[in-house]
Amino acid sequence: MRVSLGRLTLLIPLYHSSRFADIIYDTINGHLAAGASILLSDRHQIDDFAIELRQRYANQSKVTVITASDNLDWVQNINLLIAAVRTDFFRILPHDDSTTPIASLALLQALDADASAIVATGIVRAIDLNNQRIPAKDKMQPRPSYVDEQWGYTKALDFFFKGYYPGAFKGVIRTQCIQQFDLTIRPTSTLIDSERCWLFGLHLLGPFCFVELDAIYKRHYPESTHRRWQREASNHLDNGDTLIAYCHQLLNDKQLINMAEKHIRQNSFLRYQSDLQGLPVSTYYRDFIAALI
Repeated sequence: MRVSLGRLTLLIPLYHSSRFADIIYDTINGHLAAGASILLSDRHQIDDFAIELRQRYANQSKVTVITASDNLDWVQNINLLIAAVRTDFFRILPHDDSTTPIASLALLQALDADASAIVATGIVRAIDLNNQRIPAKDKMQPRPSYVDEQWGYTKALDFFFKGYYPGAFKGVIRTQCIQQFDLTIRPTSTLIDSERCWLFGLHLLGPFCFVELDAIYKRHYPESTHRRWQREASNHLDNGDTLIAYCHQLLNDKQLINMAEKHIRQNSFLRYQSDLQGLPVSTYYRDFIAALI
């Protein structure tokens, strides 16, 4: 039996995306050929690219292009795309990044092989707008020391505070857990790091698995959304509030929630202080277990 991506939906949020038309077309065509469904959404319509997409794929039942002029932010746009998923797995892909059906299939198969895993991730390769490699910016997804141990809540805290996942848009995600717990992306007050905090929420539900392959090619350029973010020390406190909200949503043990809140606030404040003093953030992480002693 031929293996396909019939159980995967690729989500592509659009915003002034005509400049990345060739990248998006390549991604859509490759995944369509492998049987995936494609959902795209443009909430601003600065250009006519969404209309062009709808016309180009008018005869493709697996391609849906959503358009509106409500000017929703990127978190709201992605949440609406997630809510529209009807397949067992989905993957979020920024309009300026690239991946392949082979990578998507390998990540999906990793989740098939490990029923406890919520997300499958891989290596992030950095490139510029001319597709030239930037090896210094690669994200190799370092493995935590407990990779062979039983997963538990403390692992989610370690994953966030030790920076094991710098972004959400490189893996395949199991849809059932999102629907069961209504686990949409909670926006931080500035939207900065909203996707990283959401991954913390996902990790509260179960482990992530890592696949040794190039999962995504991420483009780095001055005008990208993340490059334009103005980070401040207060972002750490904002992130802490968002993590705590996920704990209240997803954890059932009141004592555990209280301990988690104490630990998160402690580490968020230490990071806030380290930023103000210009010191390395890594110096100011306190292990969850150590914090309970």
